[in-house]
Parts: sequence; structure tokens; C-alpha cells
Amino acid sequence: MSTTPPPPGQAPDGPGYPASGDFGTPAGQSPATPYGAPAPGPYGAPTPTPAGGPTASGSKTMGIASIVTGVLGLICCPGLFSVAAIITGYLAKKDGNPENAKLGKIGLILGIVGLVLAILWGILAATGVIDTSFSASAG
Repeated sequence: MSTTPPPPGQAPDGPGYPASGDFGTPAGQSPATPYGAPAPGPYGAPTPTPAGGPTASGSKTMGIASIVTGVLGLICCPGLFSVAAIITGYLAKKDGNPENAKLGKIGLILGIVGLVLAILWGILAATGVIDTSFSASAG
């Protein structure tokens, strides 16, 4: 059985060969999507996620982080944690999830209170009203 090869740039025809233009695609599957286009899922097109937003709806991570840093700002390190509580509280309120917005508002308030107390403490310590020497004097 002697067949002549196809001309250059053309695919051979016959059994066992894919149709022209379908090279690299497994049998029974459609050609791959172009770069940058999302591949459709088994139940249709994938749902788009908002730009910069969380992938799982209902995530309260930023609101919880805001409350935790707000409480830490009131208890141990007022300046640093209070600023973190203000930032994470603002981001949680912008998220769009109503539960996360409530938690973010609480964390934002805690952060503002902690920052005001830190500034007040700094002013009182700088003017000498509060003694910050922490030296124990024996009676």
C-alpha cells in the first residue's frame, strides 16, 4: 500500500488522523479556550468574582480582624493596633457584606477610641502629668 504524502502545511486525511485544525486537542473534546478566557465549568460558565473582593461570599475575616486589633489596641499597644483596627474596619465596611460591615464598624470605633486614648496618654506623659519613670522607691 503506497500513498503519497500530503503537501507541506496540510494534514494527512484518513482514519486515525484528526481533521485539519484540530491538532493538540484530545478526541471528543472541544479546542482549548484562548489565554485569559476562563474555562467553562461542568455546569456552565464560571461566576465572576468582584475585582479585589473575596472569593467566598459571607466571609467575615476582615471584620473579625478589625475587632481583634481594636481590642488589642485598647489593651496592650494602643498606637499600632488601633491604626490596624481603623484600616481593617474601613476595609470591612467597604466589603459589601452587611454582617462584615457591622463587625467592621465595631472594630473601627474600637480603633478610634484606642487611638484617641493613645494620643491623650502621649500628651499627658509629655507634659509631665503622668509619671512614666516606673521606678520603685523603697519607703
